[in-house]
Amino acid sequence: YRVRSAGDGGATWQSANTGGPSPSYVIVGLNGRLTYTVQVAAVTGAGQGAWSMPLSQPSAVRSIGVQALPGGRIRLAWTAPASTGGSPINGYRIWMSTNGGGWVAQQINRTGRMNTVIGGLSRLATYRFMIQPLSVAWPGTISAPTRAVRPG
Repeated sequence: YRVRSAGDGGATWQSANTGGPSPSYVIVGLNGRLTYTVQVAAVTGAGQGAWSMPLSQPSAVRSIGVQALPGGRIRLAWTAPASTGGSPINGYRIWMSTNGGGWVAQQINRTGRMNTVIGGLSRLATYRFMIQPLSVAWPGTISAPTRAVRPG
């Protein structure tokens, strides 16, 4: 396979031969401040095939709602990202901050639903959440934080 990536919308491509028939490849040396577009092409004895449809990072989810529930629980609901980056979304990573502290990946929702209930929370603490779409190709953009909420 041959893999190419561009951090400038496809104006300048960096290409690499994966060196074999493996269906996965790790691209190194990427700039964390850029959004990359990636394409893959098969290479056989007859030459290189066509490039795949371009893939990019999914955009952030939209309209996150938070609701305090009894018993130390909080319900989250959100709207799918505006762009999947060309690859299906297969889950969502939930990030949580307790009392304004650091962010921790709390759980991954792979049910296909765009809502979840986080339980086992202290009713004495406040929580904020961010949600990150996970596509087949790669993780998406992390959302802006929700408002702080205290479970019921």
